[in-house]
Amino acid sequence: MFGPHRAINTDMDSSETAHPPGKAEQDGISSDSLPERPPESSDPLQPARGKLKAVVVDDESHVRAILRDMLTSLNIEVVAEGSTGIEAVELFHTHQPDLMILDITMPVMSGEEVLMMLMPEFPDALIIVLTSMTDENSVDGCLDLGATNYIRKDTPIREIKRVIQETVNAFLEVREGQ
Repeated sequence: MFGPHRAINTDMDSSETAHPPGKAEQDGISSDSLPERPPESSDPLQPARGKLKAVVVDDESHVRAILRDMLTSLNIEVVAEGSTGIEAVELFHTHQPDLMILDITMPVMSGEEVLMMLMPEFPDALIIVLTSMTDENSVDGCLDLGATNYIRKDTPIREIKRVIQETVNAFLEVREGQ
């Protein structure tokens, strides 16, 4: 089953990704589903050196706004945003973030091409790809290139937040264990 993510182990089954139309608070990312700012997390994600830094790259400004709010609620600072693959590469080099949320389908340069450029230089990068596509080959290609996880844009907002938090936590555990 092709679900909203699979690079980390979760207990989610396919019924948890289904959502009835018309419930903006549960629907995936869309321009009419801006979430309310959630309360501060009781379990913030903070490495020993301080707050995590993130870069968000998506060609849709409303998607960037939603992700920025979600990451902020997880105590992750969004230090930069971009809308093209070229900007993604430049922003990663400039900020060297702890986390990048990267859309796969963007103008000028795709998320796959960004991964091809960044992963050889930053093999330990934490990059979660975001996609509206149901093309399993594109997602598999991104995971093969080094993306840590993926999220489909039609995933309910609460689930997107959970996937980000679980992915970051698992990644930090591995990083600290090295």
